[in-house]
Amino acid sequence: MSPQLDYGTPIGAALQSALGTLAKTKTAGRKQYVLLVTDGGECCSCGTNANDVALAQQLAAAGVETFVVGFGGDDDPTLLNQLACAGHTASSFATSCTCTGSSCTLSANTSPTTPLYFKASDGPALEAALDGIATQTCCGCTIPK
Repeated sequence: MSPQLDYGTPIGAALQSALGTLAKTKTAGRKQYVLLVTDGGECCSCGTNANDVALAQQLAAAGVETFVVGFGGDDDPTLLNQLACAGHTASSFATSCTCTGSSCTLSANTSPTTPLYFKASDGPALEAALDGIATQTCCGCTIPK
């Protein structure tokens, strides 16, 4: 049974669900991505789940990149930066993240509060973030508006 994804923003449950679903639908030669849009907290009152970053690393090890969008103004830049590095999609990935095998974390010289993920404070900014992600993942295609 899939985890229930309601009443909060269960990042870990969402990534766990994506990991299981994408493993079942993997096709040779076809890339897979996760789009995580979050306010940056595991849920309104329960704090950060330590497995969130580990799950993004598991997805990356399975060949799935995780794009992270911090939505609203109250995101957690440290967690979202860690998720973007683990998901292999952080901006300035080569200099902002340190990788050992398929496990990537923030480099020691990277500010944990400078966003390495997409930020969106409102609808138009979210649309711009999604356009930026689509540009990175869609080679030569036109995205209708």
